[in-house]
Parts: sequence; C-alpha cells; structure tokens
Amino acid sequence: NPRVFSWLLDYKPEVSLVWERDGYLCKARLDMAVEQATIIADLKTTITASPEGFARQIAKYHYHAQAAWYVDGMERLTGKPWRFWLIAAEKQRPFLVSCHHIAPNSIAMIVGRQECDTAFELYKTCQTKRNWPGYEDSVEVELPAWAIHEEEDDVTVPLDI
Repeated sequence: NPRVFSWLLDYKPEVSLVWERDGYLCKARLDMAVEQATIIADLKTTITASPEGFARQIAKYHYHAQAAWYVDGMERLTGKPWRFWLIAAEKQRPFLVSCHHIAPNSIAMIVGRQECDTAFELYKTCQTKRNWPGYEDSVEVELPAWAIHEEEDDVTVPLDI
C-alpha cells in the first residue's frame, strides 16, 4: 500500500551528523531523515527482502548496531526519540521492496547499542594508548606449500635478480 509509506516522500537525503560523546567527536551519514515522523531510514540492497531472509542480513552486517548508532546520535542532537527503518530492495527480479523497523526497545536495538558501546570503548582505548590493533608493519613472506613445485622445470626464476 503506497499510502502507508508516503512519509518517505518528504525526507532529507544524506544527512550528516556530528555529536560529542565522552569528549570524542562522533559521526554518522544517514541515507534519509524524516523530521515530521522522527524516522531515520537506510536503504539496503539485498538478495531477499523477506522478513526471515533480511533478518539474517541485519545480523550478518550488523545493521542493528548501525541503527543504534544513528538513533543515539540523532537523539543527542535533537533531544527527541527517533525510530529506525531499513528499506530492503532486492537485487534481482522482481526487485521486491520491503520496510523493516528496528523498534527502540527491541532486542536488536539493545544488542546493537551494546556492540556500539564495546566498539566505542575500544576506540577510546586505542586513542589513549596510540596503539591500534592490526597486522605487523612488516613480515617476511613465504610461498604457501601448494605453490611450490617439486620439479625444477616448473619453477621459473628470473636471471636478473
């Protein structure tokens, strides 16, 4: 029913948010914000927009954490409660579209907020210690066993080394 989602027609696209949390600047880039409905919406392409299939995508790609981050940022900036919707558009025919609401007090939003809090604490620790997790700067590389041939004729070595 097109009238159910007519609120989507009066939105601000690509809204940038910047707010402070614990003395750190935080950012977000919303696909759309519908001020009169206090709704944040994000468009996602997907293989399936079905409720069950897209719920798996939400979990796999941590869209629930994105929802929590966006809602928390918007609420800090406006002082009003906001809701989060994902608009799922299928990549293949018949290109079905569905809207998925992550409710403010849902398990998905609570878990998403916990994931954001954990990531934010790690960020603060890394900033303070000036130490970021990752790979070593330089490692000596060896070929994997499957890439080394036993027969000399199969190995070509450049002569100008």
